[in-house]
Amino acid sequence: MAYERIPLDELVQLRIHGVTSDFANQLRGMGYGLLSTDELVQLKIHGVSTDYVKDLQGLGYKNVSVDDLVQLKIHGVSVGFIQDLKGYGYDHLPVSDLVEMRIHGVTGGTLQKLQAAGYKKLSIDEIVQLRIHSGGRRGSYDR
Repeated sequence: MAYERIPLDELVQLRIHGVTSDFANQLRGMGYGLLSTDELVQLKIHGVSTDYVKDLQGLGYKNVSVDDLVQLKIHGVSVGFIQDLKGYGYDHLPVSDLVEMRIHGVTGGTLQKLQAAGYKKLSIDEIVQLRIHSGGRRGSYDR
């Protein structure tokens, strides 16, 4: 099944936002099936590229929903950020944890300082709470 008989107003939206058939087909080839025009536009509007999706899949995030892809991108969760966390033992985290850590300014530097202080097996909630209660300052548990 392909994209057939798309209403004119949806075609205009696709064109305005730079959604191409290549973009849709590449996502489809990555397991996203036949996405709606709204989903394709949302991905484009928020800068979710096929390279980003491919890189996420390479890190084990193979079944990330369109909504979660958009949330990751909106909150600046980069592939480098995920790799940085992985380097400190935080691998295969749920999307919600990645977003929460990013929102609250948790970085690899935060984890490095916590681990150097002897806190090696903290939960995501504990890390975020420590970050929040540091007053949002760059200090003892940040870069």
